[in-house]
Amino acid sequence: MTPGASNAALSAHHDDGSDPEPLPVEISVPNGAREAPPRLHDFSEAQAVLRCSRQTIYRLIDSDDLRLVKIRNKSLIAGLEALIARQLAG
Repeated sequence: MTPGASNAALSAHHDDGSDPEPLPVEISVPNGAREAPPRLHDFSEAQAVLRCSRQTIYRLIDSDDLRLVKIRNKSLIAGLEALIARQLAG
């Protein structure tokens, strides 16, 4: 984009000049309920939340208790809240 160009090319334009509304995000789950998108944490956040080592995070990923999500060169962890909920439930 050239200097001074507007961001209008990056988003939908409304004739009345108002900002476009964000599209709703839905995730399908087996029982048909709607959930918020999973929160992604970096390794240091995951370690702080679970109070464990990086190696333990990798073990939890290997055992399918957590998910590793790669976005370009960034590794992020999904499933912390679900793991904690399962552990608290029993």
